Amino acid sequence: MTPFTDPLAALEEAQFQAEMTGWPQAIVNGEQGMTVMAKHRAHGMEILEVVHG
Repeated sequence: MTPFTDPLAALEEAQFQAEMTGWPQAIVNGEQGMTVMAKHRAHGMEILEVVHG
């Protein structure tokens, strides 16, 4: 998972992943920036945005 510092880039990646996988994607806040991952993997993390495909 690549950390993003640009919110727009993270949002575009989340949208792309949601469309490709069919799974909702979460943008989570991490120590090195924002990370995109499947929403079900983000349990207990600080979720900034959820994107549905």
